[in-house]
Amino acid sequence: DRRVSVEPLREADDGARAREIAEQGAVLLKNGGGLLPLSPGALHSIAVIGADAPNASTQGGGAARVEPTYTVSPLDAIRARAGGGVRVEWAEGTDPVMPADLLPGPTPIPSSVLTPPGDPSVHGLKAEYWTNPGFEGAPDDVQIDREVAASAGFFSYESVHAGSAPPLSPRYALTKFSARWTGFLTAPATGDYRLTLTSRGRGWVWLDGALVIDHSDEHELATRSATVHLAAGEAHALEVRYSADSPDIGVKVDLGGDVKLGWDMPPGATTPAVRDAASLAARSDVAVVVVRDYGTEERDRPSLALPQAQDELVRAVAAANPRTVVVLTTGQPASMPWLDAVPAVLEAWYAGQEQGNAIARILFGDVNPSGKLPITFPRTLDGTPFGGTPASDGGTVGYAEGVLVGYRWYDASGVDPLLPFGFGLSYTTFRYDGLEVEPGPTARDASGTARGRVSFTVTNTGERAGAEVAQVYVGTCSGAPDDPPKVLAGFAKVELAPGQSARVSADVAPEALSRWDESGHAWQVPACAVPVQVASSSRDVRLVGWLQVSADGSVAPAAAPSGGGCRQGPGGGAALAALLVAWLAARSVRRRRATRPARG
Repeated sequence: DRRVSVEPLREADDGARAREIAEQGAVLLKNGGGLLPLSPGALHSIAVIGADAPNASTQGGGAARVEPTYTVSPLDAIRARAGGGVRVEWAEGTDPVMPADLLPGPTPIPSSVLTPPGDPSVHGLKAEYWTNPGFEGAPDDVQIDREVAASAGFFSYESVHAGSAPPLSPRYALTKFSARWTGFLTAPATGDYRLTLTSRGRGWVWLDGALVIDHSDEHELATRSATVHLAAGEAHALEVRYSADSPDIGVKVDLGGDVKLGWDMPPGATTPAVRDAASLAARSDVAVVVVRDYGTEERDRPSLALPQAQDELVRAVAAANPRTVVVLTTGQPASMPWLDAVPAVLEAWYAGQEQGNAIARILFGDVNPSGKLPITFPRTLDGTPFGGTPASDGGTVGYAEGVLVGYRWYDASGVDPLLPFGFGLSYTTFRYDGLEVEPGPTARDASGTARGRVSFTVTNTGERAGAEVAQVYVGTCSGAPDDPPKVLAGFAKVELAPGQSARVSADVAPEALSRWDESGHAWQVPACAVPVQVASSSRDVRLVGWLQVSADGSVAPAAAPSGGGCRQGPGGGAALAALLVAWLAARSVRRRRATRPARG
């Protein structure tokens, strides 16, 4: 007899576990000059910057979203951890991230240069909405919108909306409607501005009573632009009208109205909100810039750049304060064009309800970061396997990597990523030595596939306790032209006190030594000697040995091609590393001789 009972959720226990997961998953991407961890005793002031710093960017949108019982924002957590002796101030810098940032075209015209009629102290525009596409009758809703940026399809439902700004009322979701925005635009600098209107349905833009963008023809999602010359400090009357009357709205699944008024500013122009953020950073001991993206199903990101001109914000803050920390709350890679100008970067991901506490505890050294990147961060969109722009307009992107997925493609193509798979820094340092390669506890798994074991010593050579995630990669030798140079075969995490050493073992995963034979419909194990690499990341190889795989599936330690053993002690990796380079070069020549489709 099992009776149903209602009991309070164990919020404290669940929150502690959520925080631990967030802390262990965060990845320290850069820490120049040992800026981190921060010491409250050495600080008088901290500038926390970013429109989403007061919000917990806990998750992606769409089906990835759940409603947490509580959230802790980065701003609140940093204030609490810094204590009463440190002044913590906040500046927005940009507007909050929203689903409309996934629309094509430049960043929306920010609220810091917009004012509604009759109240210059408010930022934004007067917005009027009608539940019909023809502006008929009195508006059904009147409000102040920070920007002309709305996505009224799938993203209008609160259950799937993960933006910081509130979504458009659900009454406009998946239906035809119309809207008008009025107010004033004040340019931050004198020069030529390119105004853009991206819309699904008809749209118009008037500036000082003149129609500058006429997009009144019937169309699906598209962008039109006009260049206007504006003088700094002059307020120009602005009116935008939009009719969500595209035939597909409300007909195709999850499709609703989409509109965004964007701009490209003249070189050197800076918005008032960015200037205010840089000013706060300049008068603070440390600046922490919290940036985010927006990820969901239903729509691809238009680029690797951070939305809402956050890249420009980071540049301005870093120029104002050389002690700048950037905290990424993202679900995917970002291009980070400012990386060389910023001493410290922490990737916190969509870290859940305890996101703020996890970030603060890492920034102040209560937790030593140990996370590693589970994906590769490319330098540019062209430097990716698909080598082009995502199909944010509803088109199709072809994925033709085959087995060369992720880091395998970067290795095989000779493309240098911004940050490699498996990368992650710590507040301490680690040394690897004493490599041994041997058969595992069982020579085969249940299917008969070979398995090996790699053992080595990891030593904490720094002054703080920390954890290292050591990775084991093996080469491949089937002879197929699309063989990746190496594949991840195993990994192990070890926690060490300062000066402590530990012997670490990792089994070589059977699938790392196998290849699917399409004609025979079976896994095959090629017979050859393959290099075994022990690494701190896919591009940071510390130790190299060799593993002999026989045709019958058995495995054994192998001698290096020159006759040297595969064991390696401290400082003994140079010769083996050179042999590995030669081996990879020979495979590269073979690959170039093979017939392969050209890749972008």
